[in-house]
Amino acid sequence: LPLYEAVPDTCVELVQINNRINELKQDLVREKNRLQAPDNKFIKPDIVAHAEHLNTMIKKLQSRLDVLIGTDQDLQDKLKQLEEIAGIGKTIAINLMLAVPELGHINNKAVASLTGVAPHPNESGNTVRYRRTIGGRRFIRPMLFIAAMSASRSHSPLGEFYRALIA
Repeated sequence: LPLYEAVPDTCVELVQINNRINELKQDLVREKNRLQAPDNKFIKPDIVAHAEHLNTMIKKLQSRLDVLIGTDQDLQDKLKQLEEIAGIGKTIAINLMLAVPELGHINNKAVASLTGVAPHPNESGNTVRYRRTIGGRRFIRPMLFIAAMSASRSHSPLGEFYRALIA
């Protein structure tokens, strides 16, 4: 692999749009939680209007993301490969594809380390402490957890492997 590979403008735009969608989704969750507050009858219409506006913005950005991915055959192929894995749907596949562009070019251990799920030793001399999952691109871990839970409930080889481990 070369030391530096220029990132196409399309990929930069995709990452920026995807990051914005994730930020807006977090805002939407906060607004929905505010709706559950016991004494919000005075501000409820404002919260509902803001939530609708956030949904509109998310749909607009999502359609732009779909258009950009639709114009690049390599991205479509990579997305299709990721979606074939049990537990990974379109949203997680897009997030993985954009957050870990190294997928497909590096080995499994490097991917685990990049995504923050690889245990790293905490050793010094004769002292051996617990291994911990630290570092990496931490925002990917929750998505991988959701995918793993979904895969564990499926009838795929991953689900069967999970059930065998539990047994």
